[in-house]
Amino acid sequence: MKQRIKECYDEAGRRGGWVDWGEYSKRSLEGLLSCLEAYGLDKRGAIRVLDIGAGAGRYSAFLKARYQWDVIGCDFSKELCLSGSKAHPEISFVCSDAENLPFTDNCADLVISVGLIECLQNPAKTFIEIHRVLKTNGVGVIRVTNKLCVGGFLEALLNKTGRTLWGVYPGFYLYSLFSIKKAASNFDIVKFYGCRLVDRWWFSPLQLLEPALMLLERKMRRVPFIYDSYFVIVKKEG
Repeated sequence: MKQRIKECYDEAGRRGGWVDWGEYSKRSLEGLLSCLEAYGLDKRGAIRVLDIGAGAGRYSAFLKARYQWDVIGCDFSKELCLSGSKAHPEISFVCSDAENLPFTDNCADLVISVGLIECLQNPAKTFIEIHRVLKTNGVGVIRVTNKLCVGGFLEALLNKTGRTLWGVYPGFYLYSLFSIKKAASNFDIVKFYGCRLVDRWWFSPLQLLEPALMLLERKMRRVPFIYDSYFVIVKKEG
């Protein structure tokens, strides 16, 4: 399935896709920024950031423009890297597999990853690589699609018939926060933050509950099953 997903991304890159912001990406960006603010990362000066599974570099370019950080985008789709380089020449792109990153040990202060984990059959390998490239006290912020939400259950059912709820991939891997915590067991600190409510058209009224649920989640440090994706925050301690 990994190869099929790569082919899907390559085709999108040839069409110049995933350069502009969609509603899904905007809401994921809000979650990413909330995580950076929760750990005070937005207040830090010049840092090295690796965006793993960067696609065409929307998040990389945003962080570069907002914080003036040194950001490198990494993706396994050569076509998306080329598309990103054209759209965001200020960002350096590296085409590589997330399970074998072409970076030296202890080279990054922050690793971000949005929309990558669902492409991986064994995310533990990528968490090992993220741990390797992070400096001591470095932080990783990784968005994961929630297997245990309503959308996750529907996606699992549709995958059995060869279809997908999101209409982009030929199917992908789904993980619960429990399995992700196990995959990230090489890290010293693991925390979770809700990212997006199920906001497909059949659940759009639930968006009205999001502010209250986000506040509750922040206090309880738990991810309600209602979230269709969440961020896992990992820290490499000495």
